[in-house]
Amino acid sequence: MRSPTLAAQDSFVKCWDARDVACLSKIITDDFFLFNRFEPFDRASFLSGMSEGRFPRISPDVKTKDMKIRFYGTAAIRTQVQNQPVLVGPRGTQNRPAVAVDLFSTAVFVNVDGKGWRLASMHISLPQGAVPPAQ
Repeated sequence: MRSPTLAAQDSFVKCWDARDVACLSKIITDDFFLFNRFEPFDRASFLSGMSEGRFPRISPDVKTKDMKIRFYGTAAIRTQVQNQPVLVGPRGTQNRPAVAVDLFSTAVFVNVDGKGWRLASMHISLPQGAVPPAQ
């Protein structure tokens, strides 16, 4: 049987790739927060950015390793390493090259209302020096 948190994560990825803001709004909590390598996003700015296409689609070349899920009552913390292509060079320029790097990802899922697991927070970071910083 698949973990309910992994099912929630799978749904999040499908909604992300479909740019389905209505779907995402059901999967993330009201106080959702995302930290990535460029800037932090609260729920409103994340959903707005998603509808504007500011986030890249999940690459089919992503390879996940070292995934761990730890449960603490109605909260679960998922950590993993994702090897995936990352665009290098100034943001907004066309045809930037992609370099495969390991991203460190942490996600916090909660089930506080009994309606299923939802994503409360996510943090994605790169190891120092993995790729040149975007300009």
